[in-house]
Amino acid sequence: MVGIPMGQMRGWYKDYEFSRRPMRERWAKDRSDTQLTLAASPWLKPAPPEVGARTFDVTRDLRDANTAVHRAQPDSE
Repeated sequence: MVGIPMGQMRGWYKDYEFSRRPMRERWAKDRSDTQLTLAASPWLKPAPPEVGARTFDVTRDLRDANTAVHRAQPDSE
């Protein structure tokens, strides 16, 4: 599944939750991640000639960028 960190979407029974609400939330998150990835389209940029294969994790790259921005901002307190 795309974008579901380990440990999330689990109930008291230590398994993934498959009831209607959690499934709809998961589908919405996956749809959002898919739209974001397709909009970014990093695979359209030419690869350097020395690179044989590439992988892309657009959502991770965005999370990392957001984390860096939050760390760079001074606390408002």
